[in-house]
Amino acid sequence: ENDDVFLITYFGKITSETANQNETYDFLRKCLLDVNENFPFRGPEVIDGGNWIYKNECVGSIKTFNGVERIRFKEENVYYLIYGGGLL
Repeated sequence: ENDDVFLITYFGKITSETANQNETYDFLRKCLLDVNENFPFRGPEVIDGGNWIYKNECVGSIKTFNGVERIRFKEENVYYLIYGGGLL
């Protein structure tokens, strides 16, 4: 078989003392379902969910990539994640 396999490592957490953990991770899960087939690492570049904003800044290609993912609730940063990976 000639299936390409890539590896991704990541670390993230809720960064706000006041953020609702369940609501934050529910919004994150919704964002991660909206995958770009050409760049399938985490979620899309931006999702504006009203009070919730998801941003994913990724550079590279399937060969090697890295990125930062952020979530804001209203005007507060509530979640931060860094990731990287590439083809094996």
